[in-house]
Amino acid sequence: MNPSAPILLIIAAVAGFTTGAYLDGEVSPHSFRIPIQIMDYTDGTSMSIFQTAEMSGKVQTIIDHAIIDFNIAQVPDGEFFRNVVDECIFRSDESFKPLCIKCEFKNQWNKVIATGEKIELMSSYEAPKQIHIGMEPVPKMINGKPAFIDVQNVKNVQISICGVKDKCPDDHDKCKCDERKKDHKKHYDDFDKYYKDNKKKFGKAEYSKYMNDYEDYLNENGKYMDSSDFKMFMNYHEKFLKDNKNYFSSNDYNHYSEEHKKYSKDYPKHDDDDDDDNDNECKEKSGFFVGGGKVYVPKNGNIKSFTLTHGFELHCDATQAPNNLEINWMKNKFHLEQLVKATCIDDGSPNEPPPSPHPGPTLDVYKGEGYGRYNGVCGAYATWEMDDNGEPGKKDQIINLEIKNKKNGDMVLLNIGNTPLSLQTGNHQFVPHPSTHPNPPTQTTPCPQMTP
Repeated sequence: MNPSAPILLIIAAVAGFTTGAYLDGEVSPHSFRIPIQIMDYTDGTSMSIFQTAEMSGKVQTIIDHAIIDFNIAQVPDGEFFRNVVDECIFRSDESFKPLCIKCEFKNQWNKVIATGEKIELMSSYEAPKQIHIGMEPVPKMINGKPAFIDVQNVKNVQISICGVKDKCPDDHDKCKCDERKKDHKKHYDDFDKYYKDNKKKFGKAEYSKYMNDYEDYLNENGKYMDSSDFKMFMNYHEKFLKDNKNYFSSNDYNHYSEEHKKYSKDYPKHDDDDDDDNDNECKEKSGFFVGGGKVYVPKNGNIKSFTLTHGFELHCDATQAPNNLEINWMKNKFHLEQLVKATCIDDGSPNEPPPSPHPGPTLDVYKGEGYGRYNGVCGAYATWEMDDNGEPGKKDQIINLEIKNKKNGDMVLLNIGNTPLSLQTGNHQFVPHPSTHPNPPTQTTPCPQMTP
């Protein structure tokens, strides 16, 4: 997240504490759960992370939905007991970062009567974990005595979230596969660490809750795991169950054993070879190439040698934009208008591009096809392949390039031949998208949409 331009999401909902608000010593409900709806959101360059503003259609919401639980406790109040809300419990099926949540309870006049927050700017919210936020009454003291957050007074709740939406693993079709594997491993490590740090405090209820949370993650995300990741989670499930058998009730133990049998039957469906193919598919959509320069095209038959210059910004996913490519040679010009196909690969060469500050794979070859204008006239079709062989760009190449006139029987307008041409000046650079990179709209062009 860029701290100078935070994205803020404000969500609000009516809590609706209308029953059991004051039970005169009777048993109160443990918690009250409501879905929350997005009300407004904004962004800015100088605001505080919790500044409220008007609705803006220019900013993508951080999450689409969430659930709020309210922990209700009973505290003595004279000869009776008072039902009070001491926790705001946040949960969502969507991850975001950083972990930055503020909860406010308001009364019927929309006045804040309690606040609480959980802000860990170096951590992320990992769905679907529960975040327990302790609530403090406003004011804290009334007539010299501690104030209560009486459920009768809580009429609505407002949740503020700062951060950016984490596309992995929520949006599996567009998520980068390498990022998805890292996300699975992080969840695995988090589960393992939590148990090791807290096992001395575990009672039977905590063991069952831990296994339920673990199974929830595995059931929801297991279908997106390759065989090695799925086996890692499956084996841990079996080991934890066996090592802690005495801490489960017979019913719970039987349930978890049956779940493990289900995982074992599902395991053969996970194939690393298939996932390698999926990884390649994801890597093809992981960034963009940018750059340009000059090459010398050698003599070919009756065609004399000539200088060719080029410049480009091209996404590895043809559905993303902007995409620009311009080729200039012998007083001729090709300008890309419609990117039709795009592929980015790692050719395995040792001359890799330098490390990038953005997460993602390092790819070094771009293959593309698309329609454009030849000397200002629509209908030309280009195919090309370029590589990025590290800095400062002297080893970068145009591997092949051909431009045809589709309106004139595929007449060849330019073909550099089968020999890769090294840059005389310039540079080609692959830039991985950060994990929060948006999906820009498909580029529109002045040329009519065409079919290859």
